[in-house]
Amino acid sequence: MGEVFIPDGTEWFIGELVEEFKVAGQEKNLVHINTILIKADSPEAAYDRALALGESANRNFINTEGAEVRVRFRGLRGLLPIYDRLEDGAELLYEEHEGVSDEAIEAMVKPKEALAIFR
Repeated sequence: MGEVFIPDGTEWFIGELVEEFKVAGQEKNLVHINTILIKADSPEAAYDRALALGESANRNFINTEGAEVRVRFRGLRGLLPIYDRLEDGAELLYEEHEGVSDEAIEAMVKPKEALAIFR
């Protein structure tokens, strides 16, 4: 993958934070990838802000079953600029795939009831 183009004046970024949840006494963990919006005037500032936001998620709490849960920020999975101004219809992210068959394209598209927001 090549270098990411960052237009002059970019002020919004999308960060993907990796958080791990561990319940005391349980071997299995749970990992969340949280996609966040970051306002910054440079990639370096966006990176620093993403790390600060991630670190602020570190905490311990007691769950509804009375067990202690430890939440730890493990790092960033991604950090990307938003190219458009934030407004209705603005493109936030894109993916590029080459040589994709019709069947594979159809498999990418989900009916309304299969979209996470309607499940």
